[in-house]
Amino acid sequence: MDRLVYQLDRLVYQMDRLVYQMDRLVDQMNRLVDQMDRLVDQMDRLVDQMDKLVYQMDRLVDQMDRLVYQRDRLVYQMDRLVYQMDRLV
Repeated sequence: MDRLVYQLDRLVYQMDRLVYQMDRLVDQMNRLVDQMDRLVDQMDRLVDQMDKLVYQMDRLVDQMDRLVYQRDRLVYQMDRLVYQMDRLV
C-alpha cells in the first residue's frame, strides 16, 4: 500500500511538473503571438508608407510625362520657326 501511495505521489508530482511546463510553454507562445502582432502592425505601416510612395512616384511620372510633352511641342514649334525662317531667306 505504501508503494502505491508513493507511486501516486510521484505521478502527481510529475503531473504538476508537466502542468508547470505547459504553463511556461503557453506563456512563451503568448509572447510570440504578441511579437507577431507587433510585427504585423509594423508591416501594415510599412505597406501604407510604400503605397504613399508609389502614389507620389506615379504623380512624379505624370509630371515628367507632361514636361516631356511640353518639351516636344516646343521643339516642334522651334523646328517650324526655323523652317519658316529658311523659307524667308
